[in-house]
Amino acid sequence: MKINVDDIKEEIGAFKELSFKEEIEDIEFQGRDIKVVKPAKMDFQVFTTDESFLVTGSINLELNVACSRCLERFNLPLTIQIEEEVDKEEVELIDNQTIIDITKEIDDNIMLAIPMQPVCDEDCSGLCPNCGQNLNEADCDCFMHTVDPRLAKLEKLLDKE
Repeated sequence: MKINVDDIKEEIGAFKELSFKEEIEDIEFQGRDIKVVKPAKMDFQVFTTDESFLVTGSINLELNVACSRCLERFNLPLTIQIEEEVDKEEVELIDNQTIIDITKEIDDNIMLAIPMQPVCDEDCSGLCPNCGQNLNEADCDCFMHTVDPRLAKLEKLLDKE
């Protein structure tokens, strides 16, 4: 994502507002396949400071991820607030236009906003650890009572009564 700041680069305190949609490629993160459902909506303000350009704003996007409990895929809307500073020494001159590139900063903010264990619903029952049945769809007949092997001898005392 490159932003032309040629019109505000000289005046400290000057700013410009940008609003646009941009396609973002699907993400593979820690072995998880994360699909970006639709183009991300981005709203930014770029301010000129003494030695840098300050980029603030938000990114709205919708991801399709697998639930960490039941493994069903669901759409996860995200709103990400960003505030990044680009040093004036890092600007690019392309066709006599001053350009700042915030692609890496946007990617980093998106990666940080993805939950480590996304859940489709707080009440998601997940999978049966014994047979793998999705407990949101149906119950299973698995015996879910397990006893710590160190306490198994004590359980036998309860059976005698």
